Amino acid sequence: MTRLLQSVATTTGMPLQIRAQVDSFDGVCRMVQSGFGIGILPVVAARNLAYSLGLRLIDLDETWALRKFAICTNPHFPATLAMRRIVEFLGQKNKSTDNP
Repeated sequence: MTRLLQSVATTTGMPLQIRAQVDSFDGVCRMVQSGFGIGILPVVAARNLAYSLGLRLIDLDETWALRKFAICTNPHFPATLAMRRIVEFLGQKNKSTDNP
């Protein structure tokens, strides 16, 4: 997943800057819950986790996504400029799917 996102970011001229990396979907959601940023996860994995942690999912419909993905954010933490830009860029044509 990281290699795919780095490749897409490089192709668009917007290099990916990773501040933290975890090795499980639960870890990604807990990182987002703690206010460390956003996560990009398969929707199937994110729905129950996001709901139980009070996170927001934004559908991600991109040609490079081999599975259905969602952007996971925490509505209780203010978004940084970088977070807002990536959410706007990736989610601009997609609707929000707040807690399922």
